[in-house]
This record gives sequence, C-alpha cells and structure tokens, in this order.
Amino acid sequence: MAAVVVGAGVVVVGAASPELVAEDRAEVSALFVVPPPHADRNSKQQTTPTANFIQLSVHETHPTAKHSWFPIFQTLKATNPLCCYGRPMSEIRVEAIHIHPVKSCRRIEVDEASILSTGLAHDREWQIVDSEGSCVTQRTHPSLATIETALDGDDVILSASGRGSVTLSADDAAAVTVLPLVGKRPVNGVDGGDEAAAWISDFLGESHRLAAVTDDSKHRAPSSIDVFEQHITFVDLAPVLLANSASLRWLQERAVEPFGIERFRANIIVDAGEAWIEDSWHDLTIGAASLTAEVPWPRCAVPQIDQESGERQREPAVALRAYRWCSEAPTLEGNLKAMMEGNGLFGMACRVGPAGSTIKVGDLVEVQTFQDPIIAPPSNV
Repeated sequence: MAAVVVGAGVVVVGAASPELVAEDRAEVSALFVVPPPHADRNSKQQTTPTANFIQLSVHETHPTAKHSWFPIFQTLKATNPLCCYGRPMSEIRVEAIHIHPVKSCRRIEVDEASILSTGLAHDREWQIVDSEGSCVTQRTHPSLATIETALDGDDVILSASGRGSVTLSADDAAAVTVLPLVGKRPVNGVDGGDEAAAWISDFLGESHRLAAVTDDSKHRAPSSIDVFEQHITFVDLAPVLLANSASLRWLQERAVEPFGIERFRANIIVDAGEAWIEDSWHDLTIGAASLTAEVPWPRCAVPQIDQESGERQREPAVALRAYRWCSEAPTLEGNLKAMMEGNGLFGMACRVGPAGSTIKVGDLVEVQTFQDPIIAPPSNV
C-alpha cells in the first residue's frame, strides 16, 4: 500500500494513487484504508472498492484534528462516485418510511410520503395537550405508545385495545392555541373536538384534548436552535429524522437487551452498510426530494419505551451512554451546543424540500456533500 502523510496524520491508500489526497488536507489526521476490489461474501462477485474509516490517529499537538478527517472522504467520493464507507452509494436506498400522525402515538409504515413545507405529510400533525394546553408525550405518559393510528384520507383514526376508536378531523374544527413541546411560543391550530377529548381523557385517566397544526399555523422552532429554517408540525424540532439501520445493528450487538428501530421514531430509514457514516452526511437527495442533515439527534428517554407494550426498558440508553455519548460539541455554540452535550446521539435531524416532491421506499440515497461529525465514530469494540 502507498502511504501518504497529511499534516499530523496518515492516510493509507491501497489500489489507488496518492493523488486522491488534495494539497490542502494539512489539518486532517486520520487513517483510511481503501481496499482493492474484493469478493462479496454472499454473491462471491467482485464489488467496487470502498473507503473504510478505520480509526482516528490524532497527533498530540493537534487536539482538534479529530474533527477534520472528513475532507479526505470527500476527495475519495469525488474521484469515485461509488465510494462510500461499507457500501457503494448505488446500493444505499430507503428501506422504510415511518410517519406518526399523532405525536407520541404509534407509527404508520408507508410505502411513500409526500413532502410538505413542514416535512412529511401527516407526520406529527396532531398532539395531545393537558388542561393547560401543554404538549403531553411518552416522556410522562408511556402508555401513549400503545395507541394505534390509521389514516382515512386526511382524517386520523385512533384506537386502543378494549377502548374502541375515535376519528380526528381538522375540517371545520374550532380554533385553538396550544404550546409545543419545545419552546414557549404558542401555536395556533385547531381542536380535535369533544368526542376525541373524551376518548383520550378516558385512556389517560385525566382531562386532555387533541390539537392539530394547519397550513396557517406557521410554527417554527425557537430561533436560538432553529437550524432547519422551515415551518414544522408538532415534531420536537426537526422536520425529518433519518436513521441508518447499520448503526442500529452496531448498537444492538453491544446492548444488554433487544430493541428495534421503531424506538427512535425516525421517519426515513436507510441501510448504508456501515455504522455512523450518516454522521458525515450533509446535503443529500432521495428521489426528487432534497435533504440537509443539520445535526445528529440527541436522544431523550422515549427510545427506552417499548413501542408495542408501553413499558420502560434499559436500552438503548445503556448502549448510547457507552458508545454514542456527546461529552462536548466544540463545533457548536449556544443553545444548540447545550442541546447536544450530555446526551446520546442517534440519527440525523434534517430539513427537507421541495414541497410537492415524494420519497418512496426503494429510492436511491445520493450524498452530495459531507460535514465534520459532532463526535468521532466509536471504535469497533
């Protein structure tokens, strides 16, 4: 293999020339291996060489270099468009799409989703509120995970074992002002009606109502953390959450108990073939839609709740704390920095557009630009 020293670091390149490394890579301090064509273990056919990030090799005098390895990967991709960590980019496709019509209630798996100005159609367009109009979620009411949701056109049907069903409709609904989960700015929406209020109140054992955003709500995240620059529904902050099932498998292999991708309540699930590569994605296209991955997502206690039973579990908190903990986020500032630090990270929070486009299961995921990850990839322990 040809070894190329770049600043304080080393790039090891096999079956490729040193010209892959641009002259302005002096801050990079990382070890890469680009293997020659190899046989796929399943098909036993030759596959395209892929670039694999092996480990960081940070020089003592360059403490910030661990956040600067990604430009080499950009160069590799520019030289070979199929070059991606564990899988050629031509093989990265959408494997599932999940929407959650009512915040904190059960997901619906769909084959395609339309893009609105707020994100995916029907995702978190309704939320449950208490008598003060404040958002209620699984954080305090984990049993909400057991409420089934279904779509009937634009209406949403809620049902639960032994409790029948009720229909939510925003048509001709009364105006209401409620509070989102994040931020103190009231949101103008519509009320779900007395029948729905009676149903959810009976389910939770105390007075609650349901409220929906509308096209006129114009709800935005608080300005101090609004990196998405678009209107949103009752999501926490991000219009779309993207998750990599390869990263899920990596965590599952190290966890003390089983859990699935549904715990993370993401919208778009892809399989990049290599864990944590999504940390470096920035601009990408999926079908006719364009996404920008702004930040990895800090996880609250909701992923510990079994999304079938509503029971609280230990995982994935244990694995996230051990392998994906953000102790410091030096590239961020202010409230966004505070939001990341002291949390486990999983998935990427994205803006999405244009309105009117569609994302489908099976769509090709094409990464256009890359960014410096907030935290370094964990070692394969």
